[in-house]
Amino acid sequence: MTRKRFRRALHIAPLVLPPIISTIAIDPTRMDSGFVHLGLSVLAALATGTVGALLLRCISDRRSDDPWQGLEVLTATGRSTMWASTAAIVLGSYVQWASLDVLGLLGMGIVYLTVGWMAYAGHGEGPWLGAEVKREIVPASSVEGDELRDEIRIRGVAIAPGLRLFVSAPTCDHGAVSRHAVGSEASRAAIRFDSEIGEGRRGDHVAAPFPLWFSDVLGLTRSPAVYGRPTPWTVMPRPAKVDGARALLGDGGDDTRSRATERFPTEGSFRIREYAAGDDARRIHWVRSLQANRLVVRLPDEVPIGEPTVRLLLDTHLATEPLTCRGHHELLDALVRTWLGIGTALADAGARVTVVAAMPAGDGPVVAARPLYVRAPREALQLGARACWQPTVPLEALASTDGARQIVVSSRPRMIDGMPDVTWIIVPEMIWTTPEELPRAPELLTHAFPFGAPENRRGHRRRTRAQLETKWRDRMMFGQLVSWPEWSQWSGAYVARPDGDRGSAVLQEVP
Repeated sequence: MTRKRFRRALHIAPLVLPPIISTIAIDPTRMDSGFVHLGLSVLAALATGTVGALLLRCISDRRSDDPWQGLEVLTATGRSTMWASTAAIVLGSYVQWASLDVLGLLGMGIVYLTVGWMAYAGHGEGPWLGAEVKREIVPASSVEGDELRDEIRIRGVAIAPGLRLFVSAPTCDHGAVSRHAVGSEASRAAIRFDSEIGEGRRGDHVAAPFPLWFSDVLGLTRSPAVYGRPTPWTVMPRPAKVDGARALLGDGGDDTRSRATERFPTEGSFRIREYAAGDDARRIHWVRSLQANRLVVRLPDEVPIGEPTVRLLLDTHLATEPLTCRGHHELLDALVRTWLGIGTALADAGARVTVVAAMPAGDGPVVAARPLYVRAPREALQLGARACWQPTVPLEALASTDGARQIVVSSRPRMIDGMPDVTWIIVPEMIWTTPEELPRAPELLTHAFPFGAPENRRGHRRRTRAQLETKWRDRMMFGQLVSWPEWSQWSGAYVARPDGDRGSAVLQEVP
């Protein structure tokens, strides 16, 4: 028996076994209460009728992917009620206390009545005929850090009396879950659920189809889930403000200071600087002013410089698919922000910048290159939004031989054959990511969550703790994957560190 079938058997067993055990436990020769025997007869009829109704529902829904899921109608509360009622009947029969038998029979009867009503009014396609379910993440296209809102619109769903409609809409890797419930007063009406899901995280996101289901007001039963449609939305990266990026152009003729060249005695030269109040307007160098996006003037003894060409590479060559921690997501966001921030700073300085990265495609990641324009950066931002870790396209595949200056933004510098003349921008994992969540300490008298919340159950707490331990192990493994060797081997490279908040960075050269 597979694990799924075994779990299903455990969920269906409280629907069938308690009446059988109760019938065996009650001894009619030792008890004088006719009410108990009458209640047991009524309970047997209820059990037979409700189980038969559920089986008929499953047979009618045989066209679905899993028609037998309708038998898993009891919630955790319903299963606990059935076993507790069975225990009351067994104990009452043992101590010859008819009141316990009555309580047990009453508990079972309530459960079977709710199961029968759920099978009649909450199962099948009837409640959903003509219904419309829509979901939107507003705004559908935003910038990293903007507040997002989840809007769910439901129209025409029939909610029977005594039932509630539940909606649980997770937002994929965004981390937020929108949970809503509405009673039968909204049957066949237009319903709108709005919830704030926090700041947008960079990327092209697709929220999985979200489930909708019915449950009774006592929380004993639930219907099979009906799923909505996937919901896409895009969050553009916000380029970091990078200080010190002009140093990447160096003194080799790409900065505002000219390079040393041999000139004939009859040849003149000029030097340029930023325009200051009182300078002669006839000395303004209009071409360089347009390139630098500010006024510059010509002075004697300077050779006019050319427009530098920079190819800015994003290193995402790393397999992170099995990791469950959040460190690799945060580090990739920091890499993209720094990558675009450096490109914007170099473009502001008058350089022609081309951003290059490996992008996901149908047959696997492909190399994509986009020019970065200061006044029209949307193509480069879209490239940054789609950036992801990938194990197939190596860094050398992003390089070019057209003579452009090549700068690599990476979290793990390494020696690569065929790329000797590159400038490394290192984004360390330790200072750009936050620690994982710590397990909640167990408390004897109080719960960490509100009373009645499923998160307070011992099994749920045990699973949560195991998941957190797995995340911490994955985080340690990821830290080893992106660690870089002795810093002295990378003299001349640059390290990007946060400057106050994570929206700005400072480049420091490795001595």
